[in-house]
Amino acid sequence: MANKIVEGSQLTICWYVDDLKISHKDERVVTKMIDVIERKFGKMNVSRGKEHTYLGINFVIKNKKVEILMKSYLQECIDAYGEAINTNAATPANKDLFVFNEESEVLDDRRAKIYVHIVQKLLHVCKRARLDLQVGIGYLCTRVKDPRLQDWVKLRRMLQYIRGTMDLKRIVSLEMSLGMDIYIDASHATHNDMRGQTGGCIMMGDGIMHGRSNKQKLNTKSSTETELVGNSDYLPFAVWLLFFYEQQGYKIQSRKLHQDNESTIKMLKNGRASCGSRSRHINIRYFWVVDRIKQKNHGFFG
Repeated sequence: MANKIVEGSQLTICWYVDDLKISHKDERVVTKMIDVIERKFGKMNVSRGKEHTYLGINFVIKNKKVEILMKSYLQECIDAYGEAINTNAATPANKDLFVFNEESEVLDDRRAKIYVHIVQKLLHVCKRARLDLQVGIGYLCTRVKDPRLQDWVKLRRMLQYIRGTMDLKRIVSLEMSLGMDIYIDASHATHNDMRGQTGGCIMMGDGIMHGRSNKQKLNTKSSTETELVGNSDYLPFAVWLLFFYEQQGYKIQSRKLHQDNESTIKMLKNGRASCGSRSRHINIRYFWVVDRIKQKNHGFFG
């Protein structure tokens, strides 16, 4: 992404490989920049207005909000499954999502390839348009190296949910008096190997600006330690987003980190000073969050 002040307002260009997005409050400035690029690199296919399709993502700008939909991708996933998806499901997964049965039948090569193909497509979708799929897709991604019949059934359950929510849009907007709210939670010993699961999201107005759900990379001894690791894993995304928006000219008025574990809150505020005999072993690198919280005057958290 590149910014430049042109005629008193910010001109922004962002690109992905050979796709560009150009914005400025004056349409004439955008037209001039398109002319400059085309003289250098040749004629482009230009889309202007309130509706765009970019990298398979459909955007509609309405009432200062952006609606994001990837319906065609979702339909392709349902079609690729190769078996009838005739019913809808109320949720993306059942409560046994993280349960692994070693005796479950190994998928044949044909279905294993289909499984990997669909999971990869849904991973693309869940990061951009359907954040509600992230928990389920996060687990299904851990099974791509050795997919079993149990995983195939869990994928079908997700496709049943998608079938009933094809028109569900992601809607986001930014408030002028910007405030950043970071919500982080973690579930202890959720997976078959007793590792935890971290979930986090960032809100800055309507909708979720960033969301993530992933399996933790190490085993922890308590729910408090799991929460601490979860905060350390997710907070860098908030710090990056904070710096990014400030570079785009937005002044973030408030920053709040939300955490519901009392022991973890004390450790985040006080570091090792709040560690007891059961938590002295925690690696010091998971306390970098404490330093960020204390730097209130340096653009971090109030």
